[in-house]
Amino acid sequence: MMLRFTSIATSGLRRAVSASSGASNFSCRNPLNRIYHRRLKSTLEVVPASASAPREVPTPILFLSASKWTSSPPASQAFRDWIHHFTSQGYSSLLLDLDPDTPLADIKDSSQLMEVFEKDAIETLREAGQTPPFPPVMISRGPACLIAQTYVSSRPLTALQLIDPPINNAYLRKDHPELLPGELEEFDFEATFPVRVVWSRAELARQEEKSVPWYDVHRIEHEREEEADESLDRYTFVEEKEGAEMTQDWLEGEVDSLEYSADFVDNEVADTSDLEPHSTTTAATKPSKSELNLPEWFTSGSYTLQPGSRKYPLTLDENDLAEKFIRGSGPGGQAINKLSTNVQLTHIPTGTKVTCQETRSRDRNRELARRRMSLTLEKLVRGDSGGSRIDRQIEKERRRKSNKKKKQKRRLREREQEAEGQALTSKTQVTE
Repeated sequence: MMLRFTSIATSGLRRAVSASSGASNFSCRNPLNRIYHRRLKSTLEVVPASASAPREVPTPILFLSASKWTSSPPASQAFRDWIHHFTSQGYSSLLLDLDPDTPLADIKDSSQLMEVFEKDAIETLREAGQTPPFPPVMISRGPACLIAQTYVSSRPLTALQLIDPPINNAYLRKDHPELLPGELEEFDFEATFPVRVVWSRAELARQEEKSVPWYDVHRIEHEREEEADESLDRYTFVEEKEGAEMTQDWLEGEVDSLEYSADFVDNEVADTSDLEPHSTTTAATKPSKSELNLPEWFTSGSYTLQPGSRKYPLTLDENDLAEKFIRGSGPGGQAINKLSTNVQLTHIPTGTKVTCQETRSRDRNRELARRRMSLTLEKLVRGDSGGSRIDRQIEKERRRKSNKKKKQKRRLREREQEAEGQALTSKTQVTE
């Protein structure tokens, strides 16, 4: 299958790409070496969804790289198999390779360096006219993951996936001191959308060779384990294609808009005789914000429904919250009983109250209390129309189980057809 690339460069490109190459044929097996070797400025390449894809997903995949800074291939090469997979599944891809105007060698502060990259990413997308109607899914790799985390600290996304990121900024300074001019504070952003870290087996083998302790994990992994209150296996892959397929499954399981799109395709291609009477779901059955009977406090305040968020399905208006700190009770010693770490949060318009003393940290309890309030208020807003996030999770699990058999049958048919084709080819070669 051939992929069509549209190359877009920022206005300051010192070695302009020929205008006639606006849309050219591209094979995933033939990397765009011209971009890698001749690029002198930030570039953006657009890969539209394949015309033969079973659907067209409105949310694009933004692959972020900074090949000159990291001395690595640009996105078109680093994510070649990923682009091929997502294009065949109906996703458009934005390949953003950053190389700011500002000479990086002149920057002596690491925070300023990250700000330069962030500003360049925003301006490149804006100048190229590629600010999508839906926040993109961002995927980055290696040291460029620092730029991705800087970007999401102030910009919305549909989801974020980091592949083989530095475990922390101190590790990057140790392994690649040439990349950062000085110390860089660790990121502490609170994502309101799905985020995760995945590792290639090659990177984990490299960490083992360098005797990286098993307990040194990325901050996002640590928060995931803390939320689950148990040690969890890492997300890993061996082949790049496997990583892309695993990522699609994760996205369509975590992001409601993508998951509904996938369900629609599965229901279209499946044999209707296998379906239960209530198992067909399309995007049209999902209640929109305008169809909900929104309460006055919602419309007059700064509230937003976020169906793709696991932690905050409804953003809160701090002006409508009353917070009180009281002494904790129960086991935990003096850290609980003599300190005001118990957080009591009240939503003034509805009178809804939640309390939290799950941890010894007041800041952590404040965060957890807001998550609980978000879940509670979302259920009040949706009422019978859409149910709470928990209700939707139950319904999502039911749909996933009902479609699992259809997916397995379809994949089995595809494997059988592929095996028959290979056998026929081998037989023809033997005959010749």
